[in-house]
Amino acid sequence: LVVLFALGLESGGLIDQMSDVVTTRCATFVERAGKLDGKRLVVCETGVGCEAAAGATDDLIKVYQPRWIVSAGFAGALAPELRRGHVVMASSLVDEQRQPLQVGFLMDPAVIQATPSLHVGRLLTIDRLVRHRQEKEQLANDYEAIACDMETMAVAQACRRQQVRFLSVRVISDQLDDKLPAEVEH
Repeated sequence: LVVLFALGLESGGLIDQMSDVVTTRCATFVERAGKLDGKRLVVCETGVGCEAAAGATDDLIKVYQPRWIVSAGFAGALAPELRRGHVVMASSLVDEQRQPLQVGFLMDPAVIQATPSLHVGRLLTIDRLVRHRQEKEQLANDYEAIACDMETMAVAQACRRQQVRFLSVRVISDQLDDKLPAEVEH
């Protein structure tokens, strides 16, 4: 299993749960290999954006030949029911060119209903942070997405090309009403 995050801020909690961790600083990403509950796990911090995520995904597939790759980390809410800390599992992806990609993730509707902090739906991958409610609402309307991030589509496309199973797990970092400060972009 390989889990990709853009930033160390996103991966830290998972790495803290791992044992026997060996850190390797590669040319364009940081890799941490170890064990979680006795199983081999690789956690990678790719850097922000599609280009970084795609390159790291391709490299990690070549080296580890994983059965699964998980694109994980933060996402911004595009729907009012998503609150900070809620989990989004992508059932499908879309990018700004309206290129859709079905993930194939299905979950029992009863489980979703019983877990108010879990949401399954479309995730939009874009090349920038979305800071204002008006833009978030427009993106939700235009792309029929419930959340957005900056890497998942690139990871999924690399997995599809190389026939590796893929899953996306994102945690909401900013709600629809949250206005992110400009400094977040830097």
